[in-house]
Amino acid sequence: MTLAWLLGSLTACKEKTVGWEPSANVPERFHPSATRLRAEAALVGGYLQGGEVGAVEDQRAEILRWDGGTPVSTYSGPGWIVTLDVAGESAWAIAAELRPEGVDSSYRALRSIDGGRSWNEAGPVPASSVTDLRVVGPMEAWVLGGDTLLRTVDGGASWVQVHASGTRDGVEERLAVVGGRVLILGAGVRATADGGLTWLDNGVDGSRVYAVDGSALLADHEGELKLGFMEAGGPRWIAAFPAGLRPFRLVAEGSHLRWLAYATRDGVGVGLRLYESNNGGQAWSAWRLPAQAKAEAADLGKGSAAVFLDPRRRLFAAPGTFAR
Repeated sequence: MTLAWLLGSLTACKEKTVGWEPSANVPERFHPSATRLRAEAALVGGYLQGGEVGAVEDQRAEILRWDGGTPVSTYSGPGWIVTLDVAGESAWAIAAELRPEGVDSSYRALRSIDGGRSWNEAGPVPASSVTDLRVVGPMEAWVLGGDTLLRTVDGGASWVQVHASGTRDGVEERLAVVGGRVLILGAGVRATADGGLTWLDNGVDGSRVYAVDGSALLADHEGELKLGFMEAGGPRWIAAFPAGLRPFRLVAEGSHLRWLAYATRDGVGVGLRLYESNNGGQAWSAWRLPAQAKAEAADLGKGSAAVFLDPRRRLFAAPGTFAR
């Protein structure tokens, strides 16, 4: 089987509309900013808009926990949730609040050790910008933003600035954790296994890397969106996909590959897509998700697990998503 055949194989893949039924609704005026799926529940962070729509001073940070029944609010506080992440029973979130002078935002960390059932205020985050968060363990988390890369190893009591090559870009870069290593995804991949003291820079041939899981990665390479596997000599590309897709989540379990992307038209999100292969990328199925057209509204888990929130604030889950 030639590489050319594999890279061209997706052109015959027809998109289908997902057939899942809505299971629950989030509150009126709730706006999601992050959705993360655990084995038995999904956590959805965002804010409740009070008063005039768009009035930041009337927003209230909210985290919902959904296990397939009625979503339960497990955190409510001032401001709004910027991002959240989970690793096992550890869950972290970053909340923002408009400063008293009405210019810029202050940030604070929230931490849960029971899978998001309850939250504690971990303290302020010394950042002027926060766009992404990754959890390494109960006491360790990393935060990325414009010109910002921070790490805590004491549950958020203190944060240390971490230095890596290049300039941190809160729009084009994302964090990932793979095999205990922390990765910066963007113009290639930078990886550290020692808390940021040293970094391995892998340019991936100058590609723009969107998502990784294990050795699998999704990247713009030579003008095409491709999926490949990292090997000693560089990535081995196995499939190419249509233009206008921005991936944000990848789950690779042996030959079972799944990923989410929001579709764009002229730079504006127009819907979500779910791609799946059961034979290591040789053939693909694709579904249109009637979800909010942004990465904050959906997530994938292991096996066939998946959740998303649609524009009518209805929550959907793939069959068998929540462990009982």
